[in-house]
Amino acid sequence: MTKVHVVLRKEDIDEMALADRKVAVVFDVLLATSSITAVLAAGARSVIPVRDAEEAKEIALRLPEGSCELVGEYEGRTIVGFHPPAPLFLQTVCPEKTVVLSTTNEKRALYEQSLRELLAWVQEGSLKLMIGGVYPLEQASEVHRLLQGRKTHGKLLLVP
Repeated sequence: MTKVHVVLRKEDIDEMALADRKVAVVFDVLLATSSITAVLAAGARSVIPVRDAEEAKEIALRLPEGSCELVGEYEGRTIVGFHPPAPLFLQTVCPEKTVVLSTTNEKRALYEQSLRELLAWVQEGSLKLMIGGVYPLEQASEVHRLLQGRKTHGKLLLVP
């Protein structure tokens, strides 16, 4: 009988479990959410979600020079001239910056409105981010064990 193990984030894949020529398929539907959580926890001033690269560039031109970072992907590929929406990497480039974020999403209109509302709540302080812990990258194996044990509350962040 074939067994299927479901994980909700690519970070939860157990490489040891993939031994013996097993295959993993990842549907990371929460990449934008993970990226936003990571940059805000790392000290970004704000996140502005946009429809596409053109809108991101227009908004960046209206912001003070050097105050923002363009982050985005289209159909899984990093947009040329943008940072990839990789949560761990973004923590190193986004502190004290406004992040202009463009990601692919079929339900974009509903998503954008909901995301703007959530971000407003976070920025005004009525919604608190659940950061369960911040760990140095050297402790990645320990963080993995914590996640596997499902005894954590909130996101666990690894920092370089």
